[in-house]
Amino acid sequence: MSGIFEALRARQFTGDIDINESARRAVSRDASIFEVVPRGVIAPRNTEDIKAVVRWASDMTKSGANVFFAPRVGGTCMSGGPLTEGYVLDLSKYYNKIGAIDFVGRTLTVQSGAMHKRVEDLTRSNGLLFAPYTSSHDICGIGGMIGNNASGEMSIKYGPTSDNVDSVKVVLSDGNEYEFKPLDRHELNEKCQQADFEGEIYRKMLTLLENNAQTIATNHPRTVKNAAGYQIWDLWDAHQQKFNLGRIFIGAQGTLGVVTEAKLKLVPLAKNSRMIVAPLDNLDNLPDVVRTILRFDPASCETFDHFTYELAEKYH
Repeated sequence: MSGIFEALRARQFTGDIDINESARRAVSRDASIFEVVPRGVIAPRNTEDIKAVVRWASDMTKSGANVFFAPRVGGTCMSGGPLTEGYVLDLSKYYNKIGAIDFVGRTLTVQSGAMHKRVEDLTRSNGLLFAPYTSSHDICGIGGMIGNNASGEMSIKYGPTSDNVDSVKVVLSDGNEYEFKPLDRHELNEKCQQADFEGEIYRKMLTLLENNAQTIATNHPRTVKNAAGYQIWDLWDAHQQKFNLGRIFIGAQGTLGVVTEAKLKLVPLAKNSRMIVAPLDNLDNLPDVVRTILRFDPASCETFDHFTYELAEKYH
């Protein structure tokens, strides 16, 4: 296992590598019921470090070795997403820069290791919000939100993470970083003409979508939020006539590449709010209540059982 030090240093890797048991145990759990102890923890300092790790892993795999890794930020995933028997790629330690707010476009560009809380503090102080307001927003990371297409109490109005990310930069299996953003048909055609790895990806994806259009149209999940696979049905925006391949990385749990940077969409903070409490003595009525509420475009909708409600009364 110690060969990883020499292999990555030879590729000008500048970050940290830790194979001590205490470091490995520290990232062996997330918010799920699982525990998986990795072989080591790799903390890149910059994009070049991430490229070096991906190229090293790809080269080792091609030579017959079984080398793999999983990106990790906050470790709040409830499905075991950042757990691996390989190496944990810790993006939270160094790879967490946050840019300046674009007030005209209402966007914010951040590295994937940035914590949601830091993003929220910046945007709220400027009257804006990154709308996928998860219950773990104080301790989760942006990269993790992208990895599992996180949603929260306001997703009923603004949608999950996939609806609130404009573009992403990703290091793919060839060890290069690419930007995936909304493209019009002319721009998409230009991508398909490229005689490189990126062009091949666009050509293959379009072929897949065209050959399976009917199956995709009739069988994709009709849900607001989905974190159970690659959302190929969301790549085309029929209304704006835009194609955004970046959306396929949202909810992919880091299996398609390492998301390095994301341009987040921001929404204005509401100046006022109102709350309606609807007591129910029979949960059979809940679907009708929710359907009625949805007609009035609520910002959030939550269900409390009486135990939770009594705790809220006591402590809030």
